[in-house]
Amino acid sequence: MSGSADDRAAEGQPSAALHPDELARVHERFAEEHEAAAESLSGDLAEAHRGAADKHEQAASEDRRQAQTAREEADTEHD
Repeated sequence: MSGSADDRAAEGQPSAALHPDELARVHERFAEEHEAAAESLSGDLAEAHRGAADKHEQAASEDRRQAQTAREEADTEHD
């Protein structure tokens, strides 16, 4: 029984670690969901969702930066 990457991630197995580009896409998706929620709410709840969306966008940017750094390091090692 092999199981999917999602199953392994839920079980906390290290082999299920997401690549930074994949993790960035997850953060971007969460940011979109929080923005959608913020649009349908008002007041403090909307602001809380906007804040969460901002944090996910920042995390996505950091993940993309890490992925780029890893690619550059891999290119340097192969040269």
